[in-house]
Amino acid sequence: MIKTEADELFKNKAFDCLEPERKAALANLYLSLKGKTPDQAVPIILSFMRSAPKGHNITPAERDAMFAAITADMDENGKRSAAIIMKMLF
Repeated sequence: MIKTEADELFKNKAFDCLEPERKAALANLYLSLKGKTPDQAVPIILSFMRSAPKGHNITPAERDAMFAAITADMDENGKRSAAIIMKMLF
């Protein structure tokens, strides 16, 4: 099995309950957010949220994964800005 960056994400036990399709969508989202600024990430996250099956809410683990992807390469000021944006979205 080939390891991907998203494999590390799914070590979190909170993702164990997700169906394979949801995990694949979250892995794609995670990779799409890598290296993006908070401003670039907002439309990507909104699109992901709109494409979720009706009645599915973003779980805390999914939210944390998005935040980790967005902030991976940021300095502390960027991380604070991203945290504010994430709070507005969720």
